[in-house]
Amino acid sequence: MRAPVRKPRRDQRGAVLIWVALFLMVMLGFIALGIDVAKLMVTRTQLQNAADAAALAGASAIDRNTGELIEAEARVRACATALQNRAYENTVTPIVIDPAGDVVVDLANKTVTVTARRERSNGAPMIAHFAQVLSPVLGRMDMRATATAKVDYANSACLKAVPLAAVPPDTAQTFVTGREYTLKLGGGSGSGGNYLALDFPGCDEPNAPCAGMNPTGANIFRCLIENGYACCVTVEQRLTTEPGNMAGPFRQAMNSRFDSDTDRREGISYAEYNGNQSRVVLVPITTRPTSGRNYVDVIRFGSFFVKYRVAGGNSPEWRGEFINDIVPGTGNGPGGSTTFALRLIR
Repeated sequence: MRAPVRKPRRDQRGAVLIWVALFLMVMLGFIALGIDVAKLMVTRTQLQNAADAAALAGASAIDRNTGELIEAEARVRACATALQNRAYENTVTPIVIDPAGDVVVDLANKTVTVTARRERSNGAPMIAHFAQVLSPVLGRMDMRATATAKVDYANSACLKAVPLAAVPPDTAQTFVTGREYTLKLGGGSGSGGNYLALDFPGCDEPNAPCAGMNPTGANIFRCLIENGYACCVTVEQRLTTEPGNMAGPFRQAMNSRFDSDTDRREGISYAEYNGNQSRVVLVPITTRPTSGRNYVDVIRFGSFFVKYRVAGGNSPEWRGEFINDIVPGTGNGPGGSTTFALRLIR
């Protein structure tokens, strides 16, 4: 019987190599795209942070006698602050903004708008790593971020009060401008468990920094010290005290306010201060708290200046330099007050 004739098998190893090469090219393309997209997202964040900081710095250029923005100084401060930030071109470089074209000062509405750019028009586009291999035009991307900061007078209790109780030092209920007062008692010196912390009512503002948090406890206390209360507190309102020292949350929040200011010099007075008002806190002036979780009544409001970072340890006491009294509804803003609140509105 004759054996069947076998045809020789065709060698297919060359075809497999072609498929592997194509697969690797596709994978490298996805990796390259991911790197460029990541760089784009980081650059966008860097530009937005720079625009936010520059707008707040520009809005801090306030004439403390008239309460008006100083336009030329606002442009200088905005540019100087932007320059301290960096964003990608090919590598990270300082952000240079045009004081005339990128800074808009609206004196009537007391706003400062800053645009931070990475664009071909100003000679500093963001350069993608791999897109430029395909095309020099595709590899040079235009990006920008805009922020607007507004100046508000702190003659309203709706301007981010912090949950501390400033107790009048004498029966005349007088505070002396430039003098330091205790606004947070240290460990062992609390009265019946109260260390001058307050429990603000729950605030339903949906976009507030502390929205959705438990209305009592250390977490909300830290958040409100750092960001301020988004709802209103009024004179004669009755507030609940918040017993407990909460040393760690207080130190973290107050030092965060200190670090976010554009003037971080310790030990200076408010008269020497030249920052963005992050170290100025609006505090309810209240009746003296008694033992345990109890009630105090709001008498008026006062503004205090943070002179020092809060020291470490388990029982920090905090003192603030008194700036002035604020009575909501009396109009004691410009001329009668040197305290202002700065906020980003977009």
